[in-house]
Amino acid sequence: MALSLLGLGSLVVPSLDADTVPAGATVSSQPGQPIQGFGASGAWWPNDLQHFSPAGQQQVASLLFDPSGLGLSQYRYNIGGGGVGVTTPEKKAPTFFAGPGSYNWSADPGGVGFLLLAAQHGVRTLVGFVNSAPAAWTTDDKSCGGALVPGSEAAYANYLSTVVAHLHDVDHVTLSYVSPMNEPDASQSTCRQEGMRVPVAQRAPLVKALASALAKRAPYAHVIADESSLVAAQLLPEAPRWLSVPGAASSVAAIAHHTYDYPPPAVLQQVAQLGQQFHKPLWASEICCHNNRGFGYQFDPTMTSGMWLANTIWADLTQAHDSAFDWWTALSPRLGCNPVADPACATRVNPLGRNDGLLYYDPAATVDHNETIYTTKRYWALGNFSRYVRPGAVLHEVTGAPPGTRAAAFSSKSGWSIVVIDDSPAGTPPTPFTLHIPTGGHALAPVTAAQTSETLNLAPVPLPRYRSGTMTASIAPHSVTTYVFSSSPSRSHVTTAALRQPGRGPSESSGRGSLVQTRRTARA
Repeated sequence: MALSLLGLGSLVVPSLDADTVPAGATVSSQPGQPIQGFGASGAWWPNDLQHFSPAGQQQVASLLFDPSGLGLSQYRYNIGGGGVGVTTPEKKAPTFFAGPGSYNWSADPGGVGFLLLAAQHGVRTLVGFVNSAPAAWTTDDKSCGGALVPGSEAAYANYLSTVVAHLHDVDHVTLSYVSPMNEPDASQSTCRQEGMRVPVAQRAPLVKALASALAKRAPYAHVIADESSLVAAQLLPEAPRWLSVPGAASSVAAIAHHTYDYPPPAVLQQVAQLGQQFHKPLWASEICCHNNRGFGYQFDPTMTSGMWLANTIWADLTQAHDSAFDWWTALSPRLGCNPVADPACATRVNPLGRNDGLLYYDPAATVDHNETIYTTKRYWALGNFSRYVRPGAVLHEVTGAPPGTRAAAFSSKSGWSIVVIDDSPAGTPPTPFTLHIPTGGHALAPVTAAQTSETLNLAPVPLPRYRSGTMTASIAPHSVTTYVFSSSPSRSHVTTAALRQPGRGPSESSGRGSLVQTRRTARA
């Protein structure tokens, strides 16, 4: 695909006088939390994509997992409850459980297939999460509307450990973490998807039972919990109650939470305090579906939603001090329009779809065989983090950023990654940006600059000018830009503005369109 450098002529890099250190933002030399990774879930789109051609499935895997795509370092596999009572067909999540001591290991070909693809493409952290236990352990004998049967914690935990062990021993794929409950205050009583309540008093017994079962059968896997939907009304008042039960905190590897109340910085800072109180890392393990009024219906593939996601990631990492950030579902069919009748509809906002996916596919794909994958600016904005901030990188606070900008800095053995978000309205002048980076006695050299904006999709832009620990750049309005610096032991290095492409896959473009590689297949 031809590379278009639209607008690069307006990106002026300020000069750096040899005798002057300009004022600007500063990266703290004090390390914050290490980054576990960035990911998304496999609910429930593998049920549809198992019917795609092998080439179509590989394309999706490349877009999600390869370094030329998002390079996700986490993937959440939905351990289904069987979909009993669920009224939305594609959300009926298959279960392996066929009865006491009986399992059907071929029950979830789509889900396991994409779990295997994630593993084969080198995704570092694989997580198994549950929306509902199989109906045998719910109070209403369904996969929605009920609660976990009191006293069933050990049996349910043994079932989950059996699933984890089978995936490891037979399918040769390792789940490093298991989440036994999802949004445990909600039973999904409308039954449009799976869900079950797990009362606060039941959460400590459950995580302790699962930790014990995994230690015996799958010691490579650890527990995360409790994936509360709302931070202020649920996580903050409820988590201390069950985590304070003797043995509960030691049974979890991380405190996982969702942010569907879209909490402000002051509330996210209380999440950080929760992690400090119990000496546990924090994970932002699910978010989606924001529109201009809050949570609700809307399909918005534009930079407006991309900027919202970038700012959400920034807030979770810098205010809550989350170590991991996982989007809700990687793919969604909820375009809210017919992309075969109107292909351009995938590039426009409409009120009928959902902002629940990073990528989208035709909801009628199994009928019309349209295997086109449609990108969003959310996809590209997440890539500014997931592609360049790798597991093990350490967050450092950035202070003094210019008004209208936010920045996050990440150190690693190989150097630094700096993500700069400019909230200025599109069409306004670029923002001069100066940043002082602690070198630790190492020479740094800028090697990559990749930007997502109204017109660019993780496309290369001029490298920043750099000298003696100070970078200067010009940040385009309404954009997310990642700068990568490589580190060497010691030598003076001055780099002028130049272009160097980050890893590019066939899906990258610098235009406004959001169509990615149309693929139509003829089926007998």
